[in-house]
Amino acid sequence: MKVTPSLTLAITAKARKMKEQGVDVVSLAAGEPDTLPPEPVKDAAIQAVRDNFVQYTAESGISELKEAVVKKFRRDNGLDYKTDNIIVSNGAKQVLFNAIFALGPGDFVVPVPFWLTYPEQIKMANSKTVFCRTENNQFKADLIAEKITKDTKGIILNSPNNPSGAVVSRAELKRIADLALSHKIMVLSDEVYEYFAYDEEHVSIASLGSEIKKKTVTINSLSKSSGVPGWRIGYAGGPVDLIKDMSAIQSHVTSNPCSIAQKAAVKALDFGKNPAVLKEYRERRDLMVEGLNSVGLHCQKPAGAFYCWVKIDGDSMDFCSRLLEQSKVAIIPGEPFGMKDYVRLSYAVPKEKIKEAIKRIKIFLA
Repeated sequence: MKVTPSLTLAITAKARKMKEQGVDVVSLAAGEPDTLPPEPVKDAAIQAVRDNFVQYTAESGISELKEAVVKKFRRDNGLDYKTDNIIVSNGAKQVLFNAIFALGPGDFVVPVPFWLTYPEQIKMANSKTVFCRTENNQFKADLIAEKITKDTKGIILNSPNNPSGAVVSRAELKRIADLALSHKIMVLSDEVYEYFAYDEEHVSIASLGSEIKKKTVTINSLSKSSGVPGWRIGYAGGPVDLIKDMSAIQSHVTSNPCSIAQKAAVKALDFGKNPAVLKEYRERRDLMVEGLNSVGLHCQKPAGAFYCWVKIDGDSMDFCSRLLEQSKVAIIPGEPFGMKDYVRLSYAVPKEKIKEAIKRIKIFLA
């Protein structure tokens, strides 16, 4: 089994190295916000250090943090979980891996475009990715239904979507929920970009009824919502038996998440969505969309996340390589997301960087 390294991390690292060498690179590659956590959250981390909170914790997270996650799910998502339904992991990636590993082996239906980690984790779990086309990047229950067989273990949803920014409507989620229930399969709902939904409401599929809640793992993270990707805190709510299996896997792979980050996460979950951040990112989105279209790159306005998903002529790997080498702009090719003729640009950067990147892209395309 050969696992492909994350290309987003590789390109981000290359752009960072070029910067360290004095090259004037504008990076629109990283999938991380440039916002910082509130001071009380940082204070909680510092206090945990001062309190010598440095021992192992329960492998699936401290009780205090699980209770905070329960409150968060109730407040933001209309989901009534108990602490037995909760797992805290080393980022959403580990939550997802635990779930796939616990459910496999089998088939997992993944709509295209997809976050590039999904098929790699499915492969690691000795399972199979079944790719499902979308309509204009929108998930559709009838298209997912075409891919379900007796071997299907689950459907992976990601709304708001990385890389396209698509947000699945409540009506379509209801149809997907009915589909999952009729086939008795699980839904792994990746909702890490929920606080970055601009034009449509974010809806958790598990909130659409008690039956689909029993068949859903709702996955989230502090990386995007709280601006602390380096703290590596992800969490999920799901059926008790599956959460127990996921916790057992975690106990043998990494043990508990960082004790200090867990203490800080308790405070971070108090804050919820920040309207000022959402306003700023909406303005950045509009600036980038307008700029890209003005230089001849067709870009639909994404409804969520913080990426522009842009169709190009030719191969995305070649396009991104030449853009970085010639114009010193780092973006991500669409190939590892399942679409060779698209590229992903992050607008989780200041507006001046967006403007400068557009100028350079215009010259590159001339």
